[in-house]
Amino acid sequence: MRKPFLVLLILPVAAVLGLAYRGIERSFDPGSHADDAARVESARAALRSGADLEHAFELVSEALSPSVVSIATSQRVAVPRLGWPFGDDRVFGGRQGPPGNAPTRRGLGSGVVVSKDGYILTNNHVVNGADELQVHFHDRRNFPAKIVGVDPRTDVAVIKVEATDLVPAPLGDSDTVRVGQWVAAFGSPFGLERTVTSGIISAKGRANMGIVDYEDFLQTDAAINRGNSGGPLVNLKGEVIGINTAIVTPGQGSAGVSFAIPSNLARTIMDRLMNGGRVVRGWLGVLIQDLDPELAASLGIQAAHGVVVAEVTAKSPAATAGLQNGDVIVRLDGTEVTTVSAFRYRVSTLNPGSVAKLLVRRNGAELEVPVTVGELPAKEDLAARSGAVETQLGLELSELGEAERRSLGLGPDLVGALIVGVAPGSVADGSGLRPGDVLVGVGRTPVASVADAEQALRNVDLSRGVALRIRSGDQTRYVVLREGPR
Repeated sequence: MRKPFLVLLILPVAAVLGLAYRGIERSFDPGSHADDAARVESARAALRSGADLEHAFELVSEALSPSVVSIATSQRVAVPRLGWPFGDDRVFGGRQGPPGNAPTRRGLGSGVVVSKDGYILTNNHVVNGADELQVHFHDRRNFPAKIVGVDPRTDVAVIKVEATDLVPAPLGDSDTVRVGQWVAAFGSPFGLERTVTSGIISAKGRANMGIVDYEDFLQTDAAINRGNSGGPLVNLKGEVIGINTAIVTPGQGSAGVSFAIPSNLARTIMDRLMNGGRVVRGWLGVLIQDLDPELAASLGIQAAHGVVVAEVTAKSPAATAGLQNGDVIVRLDGTEVTTVSAFRYRVSTLNPGSVAKLLVRRNGAELEVPVTVGELPAKEDLAARSGAVETQLGLELSELGEAERRSLGLGPDLVGALIVGVAPGSVADGSGLRPGDVLVGVGRTPVASVADAEQALRNVDLSRGVALRIRSGDQTRYVVLREGPR
């Protein structure tokens, strides 16, 4: 039996045999741009009046149609020389064609308009690495787009087109979403633009999926497929309550298990990207783990829920506030703490400078510990805490520890330096390298540690290029990084 696997929903255009731009599926009428505002307001008014279920989906489709877009991406793919650095070109016959002949990787995703002046909310994995973006509207208008900002840790991105009088979709309150309520999903599955499907909310607060760093997904059984990435998940009031991101499937299509980023999280990230181009996150400075019965018993802790402080970072907000190793955090600002993933997510949404009130159990007693929230350092993640370093290539490297091996499914015999960050716009970013890849060699030189990598990369000539040997999952490949024309 084949095991299900997670699939991010960006669609390779070549895979749909030309369907991406034909708009074969007509689940809601395109209409004309001039009539959009009037039709949308009429539909929204009917939804507010309490339409029956049959007409509710029809009206939701009408209300969202001008706001849902398809995003076509193109990325120039570098083709390395076959000879260098593995031998002389005259022996191996390796040649690199002229820059104009570089192959292009194309993809198709979805998005939703969030402002009249052209801001569009989508997924990071839809637009990341793209050299060109084209946005297709329901009325057949097309606009080039630019990336305003991306946040790989939540898979949220904001792009912008130069257009006016667009019809933005309203963002709802995802905290009020209930399991079992009806929803509709919009996007371009398999290149079929203007498609809408229906279902219910199957679960809330899904985490530990291994999709992104900060996970608090809504789960739905609405049919979502490749090409739906970045499209909206909508309630029957016509409000966007989520951004479609990934599916669990045994094959290539929907199996009724799909995940969306909650609108409240997407809104927070979007606002920060639109106001400064970067995401500022709260930080306490603690390493934590889930509290289970075995751990509670071994530590003599009487608590049914919470997270255990395994380590307090020196000179961090937590250290200043007096948190100690072995403390159990049971409440954050009056709300129960249940899991590590939920706690990390909630801390990340706090504003630096604000005061977080932690209820802590220590030595059988409860005490309230106020912590002045700091700003998450750029290197602050699981791997980076073990001593990450940055390179001139735009790579952030860290030692490959046991925790990282487990999370990435890597065997004990693999040695190398773990890539934990890739600077946007850097040489490494343009080559397609991503966090989670492992650097195992530079040219012919093997890499077993961060120190090895630093030594091997210290004097590379980027005008000529450097060949990196990269392990991604169970595949090993060479990637050539070079500055300037290819």
